[in-house]
Amino acid sequence: MAFLGKGTVLQKDISGSSDFATIGKITELTAPNQSADSVEITHMESPGGFREFMAGLRDAGEVSGTIHLDFNDPVVQELQTDYEDGVAGDYQMVFSDPSQTKWQFRAFLTGLEIQTPMDDVATYSFTFKISGIPTYNA
Repeated sequence: MAFLGKGTVLQKDISGSSDFATIGKITELTAPNQSADSVEITHMESPGGFREFMAGLRDAGEVSGTIHLDFNDPVVQELQTDYEDGVAGDYQMVFSDPSQTKWQFRAFLTGLEIQTPMDDVATYSFTFKISGIPTYNA
């Protein structure tokens, strides 16, 4: 079933015991771009002269987003601290579909960017690199 993205949220476990808090004022959120490596296994007797491959390691990808910039917002301050500390945390995306599907993952920040356009709201963009196996709960 199709659904609008409005209402989808990104949350961070703030206590280490699945106590998730919403990262507020998100204006854009990009779900992970998952990928898998391919490993060539061609040999001298491969049929028809075609290369052969098998699936290699998988990469859960990255999550990126943009929030309104407010230097006094604790979320902005916490993102900056998390980036500087370089430690992974537990996160979840809760989609706005009728089932409120959750995608949980462990990730660390790889990028932060402030944007201050002349004729629009100032924003704070972030990128998380996912580490390990994500879980889905529909």
